[in-house]
Amino acid sequence: MIGGYLLHMMIPLIIVTGLIILSLWLLKKFNLLPSLKANFPQKGSAIKLIETLRLGRRQQLVVIEFSNKKLLLAVTDTKVSCLSETDKSPSFSLPDIPEIGDK
Repeated sequence: MIGGYLLHMMIPLIIVTGLIILSLWLLKKFNLLPSLKANFPQKGSAIKLIETLRLGRRQQLVVIEFSNKKLLLAVTDTKVSCLSETDKSPSFSLPDIPEIGDK
């Protein structure tokens, strides 16, 4: 009697655990699992991650800030290339646009 009860408890537990493992494996395989790393810089870090953009399964564009410069990097499995380098962007403001009806 107790053996049957344990069997009825263990089978769904094994199935659910297997589904969780399968889901995580599929998410990783198709690169759908978001990065678990924080997107904010650590104290004292010389490199700041500004933004990432995934282009495919294993390609992405990354904007980093290093030594008062912003770098646009192309990252693949085997290579990292610097596509652009600029000085730290100045503050940006939109020009004044007159409202409709103002002359």
